[in-house]
Amino acid sequence: MGVSYCVIENNTGSNGGGVFFINNSHNPTDDYFGIYECKIRGNEAFRGGGIYAHNVPLKITNSSIKGNQASGSGGALYISNCTPQIENTLICGNYPDQFYAWYGGIDDLGGNTISEFCDTDCNFNDIDDLDETTNGTVQDCNGNIFPDECDISYGNSTDFNENEIPDECECISDTNNDNTVDVLDL
Repeated sequence: MGVSYCVIENNTGSNGGGVFFINNSHNPTDDYFGIYECKIRGNEAFRGGGIYAHNVPLKITNSSIKGNQASGSGGALYISNCTPQIENTLICGNYPDQFYAWYGGIDDLGGNTISEFCDTDCNFNDIDDLDETTNGTVQDCNGNIFPDECDISYGNSTDFNENEIPDECECISDTNNDNTVDVLDL
């Protein structure tokens, strides 16, 4: 059970501005509620601006939780009596904190970015650089989560042959483009 491929934004609530999960049973279920490929952003609440989870097995995968706000605690996540699994997810720019755990914690399955500040939109196309580079809509040959075009235009990478590929990602010694560096390249 869960939600996939969704945008949950600009909502308000007392707990869980974007998403509210609660299991009032003393016996939590073993079935995970999943959030997959979702963007949870710009939500507000007293606790858990993005997500409030109490006594619920929760798994968040390939998602982003950013720019949410809690007037109490848990800007992105407020966790109570549970330990959500989080994998390949961006959690950033939430206020006053990224997450708050009361009798629980985070089970980090890897590939997550948790930061006080969010990545930029260097090419001004209204798509977060991390989203673009991880889904492959832009090239990131050096794996720095910054589009190649921005690496070059901001001077982070050189492009001496002006082919829009950072020089550190190609063999520029192959001047005759035969995929071999040899005497013919001199």
